[in-house]
Amino acid sequence: WLYSFFLKLLPCLFLTVLTACLIKELYKAEENSSRLKGQQRTAGSYNPLTPAKTARQKNNDKTTKLLTVILTLFLIAEFPQGILGMLSAILGQQFFLECYNPVGEMMDMVALTNSSANFILYCL
Repeated sequence: WLYSFFLKLLPCLFLTVLTACLIKELYKAEENSSRLKGQQRTAGSYNPLTPAKTARQKNNDKTTKLLTVILTLFLIAEFPQGILGMLSAILGQQFFLECYNPVGEMMDMVALTNSSANFILYCL
């Protein structure tokens, strides 16, 4: 259960919190930049009289999407493994043999696919 908690579930929690904080700070920096330039841009609002998105705003949007995709892929790969590991520690050897072992190979393939996808995403 230590493995599942410290190496699977805890990183999922930390990465989710840190990604949310980073995205929040990106939007805060964009808002401050807009305010300094004299433009008022509120999140989710569209006004045809305001100028088109700046390069910085487009870059922030791209970064936000990238962070969200990376977090989602990580959670899809790691969270189920952590839950299954915790359940096998709680429910015992029989759960491990009947549920965790058959799904383990597939979960390893998901983790490898996640690593490959992250490599491709970082190259974009």
